[in-house]
Amino acid sequence: MLSGGLFPRVGAYAVLALGFWLLFQAFERFPKY
Repeated sequence: MLSGGLFPRVGAYAVLALGFWLLFQAFERFPKY
């Protein structure tokens, strides 16, 4: 139960963190208004 519910949760958090990091990189690349 732990291994079955832990890996999808960690994967979801990793994808979420990667998405936020890419969004932050895009905001730093574009000029701020």
